[in-house]
Amino acid sequence: MRGCRLGFISALAVALLAQALLLVASGCAQPPRDEAAAPAHALPVPKDPDLGSVMERFYQQVEGQHWQFAYAMLAPAYRTRHGESDLVARYGRYASFAVTLRQRSDTVVVSDIDGIDRDRGSPQRDEELVTLAWDGADWKIADLRWIAGRARKAPSATGTP
Repeated sequence: MRGCRLGFISALAVALLAQALLLVASGCAQPPRDEAAAPAHALPVPKDPDLGSVMERFYQQVEGQHWQFAYAMLAPAYRTRHGESDLVARYGRYASFAVTLRQRSDTVVVSDIDGIDRDRGSPQRDEELVTLAWDGADWKIADLRWIAGRARKAPSATGTP
């Protein structure tokens, strides 16, 4: 009689364990995530934001060639127009660089990028206009534009371009 009872309990335990594993494997244990959905409790746009810290974090990701993380800092609308490979093409040409930031408004930053061209080894100076947007939880880069053309030459030792 005891062997029969243990067999029934063992079979019941195995059946319950199998059901629990199926439940977890099917994804029913967690509600589906919608990555593109807006935050449930959107925060108001910060007054007088320090966008320099956002841009510093972005350029650190770029300089470290952490393209996936830098790309994640871009606004969804910008990402629909530009892929991660566009980001690599834009900044991957720098072997190293230094960035000076000037915040022009609550949403616009001008970046002066002084770097070394990866292929030629020559100095490279670029100026970039960056527009940011608040998504209810964090600042995202809404647009990146070169100012006065791409790939301007750095000034020579005499100060002439």
